[in-house]
Amino acid sequence: MNDKINLKSRSNSTRVFSVYPTYRGFGFVIFEGATKPIDWGNVTVQRRDNILTIKKIKSLINYYQPDVLVTEDYSGKGSRRNPRIQSLIDSIKQLEKANKLIVKTYSRADISNVFEPFGASTKYEISQTIAKFLPVFKFLTPPKRKPWMSEDSRMAIFDAAALVLTHFYLED
Repeated sequence: MNDKINLKSRSNSTRVFSVYPTYRGFGFVIFEGATKPIDWGNVTVQRRDNILTIKKIKSLINYYQPDVLVTEDYSGKGSRRNPRIQSLIDSIKQLEKANKLIVKTYSRADISNVFEPFGASTKYEISQTIAKFLPVFKFLTPPKRKPWMSEDSRMAIFDAAALVLTHFYLED
């Protein structure tokens, strides 16, 4: 008897897994359709180790069995990713072959274009828009950042959610 739950058999919807790497680890969300988030969180990785980060991402992929993997296009306009994160994103995109995933990437400009009609141009405004559209995220919304504050770690969840919503908007 297999102890592992096959979550993919529970729904006919497209399951989309989004990963947003940060210097601490990564934020992630898993959606079944544009309005149904099924899990989200932040994963911290010690020693900023890309190999360990990929292992943690693979374990989430194995558990949730997504159809599509979405991550950032760091070469796009508006992206300011450091070389370690660029390398990590390249490694994430390589998971496509081993896991039979469709991999999609979207730039900060793509995200901005999708959220601009809602009056959201900053990461904070985008997080507020996501929380209005999907009230389950309302309790995660970080406070508005002051210039002297570092970015709240919860923002990575909203960055991952923005990637998924951009995917659904542009692909449908």
